[in-house]
Amino acid sequence: MEEKYGSFDEATKVLDAIASGSVTMKDVRFLLYIMMKHSDPDMTENKAGSLLTMNNMQASMDAIGQAMSAGGTSGKKA
Repeated sequence: MEEKYGSFDEATKVLDAIASGSVTMKDVRFLLYIMMKHSDPDMTENKAGSLLTMNNMQASMDAIGQAMSAGGTSGKKA
């Protein structure tokens, strides 16, 4: 995430935006992509974006937030 956002602090702002519901669709697509590429090496950001719809956007953001929390990402640098 730091590569895309430039710094750890900027990357955590995106995670905070998910929690507040003010994240952009572009950021949701990117987060979905980086989470899915671990299990699907052929995943691309465009493929991840094609999985998102207005009908599943909130559920997708909720799942990303839960996955990040389960992974120990609290939005703060350790």
